[in-house]
Amino acid sequence: MKPFLNMITRQIYSVFSHYIIHLVLFAFIITFVIFFIEKLGIKKENIFTQLLPQGKVSQLQSILDNSNKKVIFVGDGVNDAPVLSMADIGIAMGGVGSDIAVETADIVIMKDEPSKIIEVLKIANINKKVVIQNIVFALGIKILVMILGVFGIANMWMAIFSDVGVSLLAVLNASWGVKRYFK
Repeated sequence: MKPFLNMITRQIYSVFSHYIIHLVLFAFIITFVIFFIEKLGIKKENIFTQLLPQGKVSQLQSILDNSNKKVIFVGDGVNDAPVLSMADIGIAMGGVGSDIAVETADIVIMKDEPSKIIEVLKIANINKKVVIQNIVFALGIKILVMILGVFGIANMWMAIFSDVGVSLLAVLNASWGVKRYFK
């Protein structure tokens, strides 16, 4: 278990170290987990453990109030449902998780492998880049065709391409973005 947790915490921290401020652990047997987390540079005063449901809610509320960054919460039980709904992004471990946690979460990981969180975050970053590319491309082509239309250069076929053709190219770019990740 220790090598697995060491690998997971290192991967999460290496990919998202500039995002992690607080780490909330809710397991009762966590001393060896805290050992690895402290090695990653997360301060002990930012690690919260053995919280009851109302303690989880109040701790997350104070984190949300005192931070301008987004909060991701990972949980699997009935006690985690209120916090999953409060967090900016709620991730439920769906294989053994309760139905209410799965329904409340924004993302459900069905294999109950914490390493999948890293995969989800990487896919989210790829999707964000693809969305920005598609928006810039679509607006750029449409503005170009509008400017050409003002000067009487653009015809109806250019307008159709700037609408339908650019939409098709955006879909192709999105599917290519997913394909890039899974290679």
